[in-house]
Amino acid sequence: MRYFTTNIDLIGENMLDNIEDDVDISDELADTSDLPTSLIITNVDSNIFSDENQKNQLEEIFQKFDEGASFQYFKSFRRVRVNLTNPTAAANARIQCHQTKIGDSIVNCYFAQTGSKEGETSDAYLQPPSPVRQFLISPPASPPVGWEPVGEAQPCINYDLLTAIAKLQPGLFLFLNYALNL
Repeated sequence: MRYFTTNIDLIGENMLDNIEDDVDISDELADTSDLPTSLIITNVDSNIFSDENQKNQLEEIFQKFDEGASFQYFKSFRRVRVNLTNPTAAANARIQCHQTKIGDSIVNCYFAQTGSKEGETSDAYLQPPSPVRQFLISPPASPPVGWEPVGEAQPCINYDLLTAIAKLQPGLFLFLNYALNL
């Protein structure tokens, strides 16, 4: 079994020298249906955003994996999103282009996060917690059935403590008198 490795020392002038044509990993990928079809390329050389020649070379690299690839450039993040038409092409591109020198920097390739899968509900808003867990929110928005607040206990007055405090400082007699009349 042969693995793809990028040899940074053997990189030529053309960015296409980084890709090995003879490595076909599609046999090694059993089921790619659950993989996303988009890649995020990070650590992109900032010259790619201004130089059309380098931009075309970058696009040519990923179009070798999929002719229908589309590109979104995020200059302020130094990233490029590559949208491919199928997961197998995305997996091939991710494996072969990860840690590859493109331009003057070594880029990283990651699968882009996708929304929901088919069959799952996708709402644009945050969903509330399940009703089983809502009683854990303090204070509860709507308490569970049968929930009753705990009654407060009567205060305990320690007369010995109040007498000892009254003996220590003059003028606390009024305070004690008020406390005892509660």
